[in-house]
Formats: sequence, C-alpha cells, structure tokens
Amino acid sequence: MLVGQDRRQNDSERQRSDSMILLTLNRSAQTLDMTSFMRDTYVEIPGWGGNRLNAAYVFGGIDLMNETFLNNFGVKIDGVVEVDFYDFVEIIDEIGGVDIEIKEEEVSAVNSGISEVAKHLGEDVRKHQIAGAGLQHLDGLQALSYCRLRKVGNNDFERTERQRRVVQEVFKQAKNMNTMQMLSLLDKTFELLNTNLT
Repeated sequence: MLVGQDRRQNDSERQRSDSMILLTLNRSAQTLDMTSFMRDTYVEIPGWGGNRLNAAYVFGGIDLMNETFLNNFGVKIDGVVEVDFYDFVEIIDEIGGVDIEIKEEEVSAVNSGISEVAKHLGEDVRKHQIAGAGLQHLDGLQALSYCRLRKVGNNDFERTERQRRVVQEVFKQAKNMNTMQMLSLLDKTFELLNTNLT
C-alpha cells in the first residue's frame, strides 16, 4: 500500500492518509495493478467505530490501517510505504520530475495549489507556475499540487486517477535507470519513507 499522509511542515503528529493506493503484483502475468481507495469511504475502524477510511491511519498508524482494510475489504496488506507532502516533493525532484498531460481546466487549480505549498516551503511561486495546458514536465511541487487537485472534474474519482498517473510516471522513470542510478535514488529517498518493510 502506498500512503500519502496529509502532514504539513508544522504538523508534528501523524495525520490522515490523504492517498491510499494498493499495488498488486501478479508474478505469473508480470503485471502491477493499482487500486485507489477513496479516503472518505465510511468504514468500521476496530476500536474506534464508524469513521472515514483515512482516519484509521491517524488513529493507529500502519497497524490499524492494515486491520481496517482486512476487516472491511478482506484485503491483507503485505507492506506499506508512506510519505508526507514534503517527502513526496523531494522524491519527485530526486527522480528529475514527471511528464503529465495537463487539461485546460486543471491549469488554474494546479497553480492555486502550487501557491499554497510554495508558501509553506518558502519557494518562489513564480518559479513553479504552470504556463498552460498540454504535456508538462512537473517538478515535485507541481506534481504534489496536481495529485491533490479535486475541485476540477469528477471530484475524488479524477483525483485518484491523477495520483495513479503520477505513480505510473515514477515507475517509468525508475525503469529507465541503470543499477547505479537506482541505488543512488534508494539511498537518497529511503530516509524519507515510513515503512514496515525490511
């Protein structure tokens, strides 16, 4: 499970899981499928009663989130990798950005999100604004704003599509790396991840 935690720079405590994408590896077919879970899905959280799915993470971290998925969906999660907003920005920048097709109606909303995050990071907003629609090479800050966008299109349904699109681009970038580049990337990004994997 890939988890994007809704933690800002001033938050010291664990926050809600803003994004939850289940990666399913089929070794025989050699495929990797992505399934997004809507953060506002109302579920039964063990020990906490009914609440939104993204609350399980803030209440009990990886363990309670895993238990919630097993009890409500029958899904056993083998491992979790979690990042917050700012770690996500660093990782995207570390791989050199991602190529994403931006729709005309997404441009102003993405730029608005960029302004918000740039202020938190002390970045020059003008340096990151997207000029227009079409295929754009997004840096980490731009990609984060794109992933968070939900007020354009079909709300959270399109929002999760955007998130999966960015993850696909990250995989594409990684596949084109040689062994030394991959090891260097892992070395630089591993400390940004929270995981229960060895």
